[in-house]
Amino acid sequence: MPLSDLLRLADIAISGHAGPELPEELLRAVVEETGSRAGILRRQDDIIARWPRTVSAQIEKATEGWSEIPFGSDDGSWCLHLLHLDRLDESALGATRLGLSAWQLREELKQTKFDVRFHLWELEAIRSIATSIGARSSAATSAIKPHSRVTWGASPTSTSTASVNGCGSGYGPRRGVACIPPENASSIISRV
Repeated sequence: MPLSDLLRLADIAISGHAGPELPEELLRAVVEETGSRAGILRRQDDIIARWPRTVSAQIEKATEGWSEIPFGSDDGSWCLHLLHLDRLDESALGATRLGLSAWQLREELKQTKFDVRFHLWELEAIRSIATSIGARSSAATSAIKPHSRVTWGASPTSTSTASVNGCGSGYGPRRGVACIPPENASSIISRV
């Protein structure tokens, strides 16, 4: 495969029309361009692509003649392992570096977009739950209606307690009965 195919693949990566198989296509082009018999493309410790696909980790360990060519960004995250490297052209490595950098950037952007969408989905779920809880809470408070019989006065245990069908008796309200503190008494009595 001539260098023009590597440049074409790099252009595809930059234009954003590359699929997940682009690293394998780039590796295949590099293997053919360099006259190697096989190749493995790694990013840090992860194997990204193998060419031919039948090259396994066992074959790699058992076979001698592998050349390791680190390239990529300043941290040297990309590495080519080529079996029986015949020739190495710097322009082929440049085109490969360009294509892989564009592909890697696009993959990171996809992951970031997914992370943002997932975060927005989580926030929407929390908002929905809070709205649902708020609706239930307001429905429950509107179901509790103060009774019309409100008496104020002294009781044997306290000088200022409210007696609303059991409130202020020292045992708490009966089920379904709201206790209204004395500071709200004027508004309740005016509604009666």
